[in-house]
Amino acid sequence: MPTYGGPYDSYTIPEPVNLPGKGEMPYHDIEFEHHHYDHDSGCWVEVQMCDMRVVKEEVLCELGAWED
Repeated sequence: MPTYGGPYDSYTIPEPVNLPGKGEMPYHDIEFEHHHYDHDSGCWVEVQMCDMRVVKEEVLCELGAWED
């Protein structure tokens, strides 16, 4: 499983937990998690939620937060 971090802790690339079906949920409501590997203990220790959200470029433009 590819990870980043180290030398003491590594994490997997965040993956969506509740990926919506078509039209069911706005993209910014998708939650992400990653797995935590502790090199000191030599094992996977937990799954953690990530503080990140996906926002479409069109939404940023509508909000005026994206300027060309």
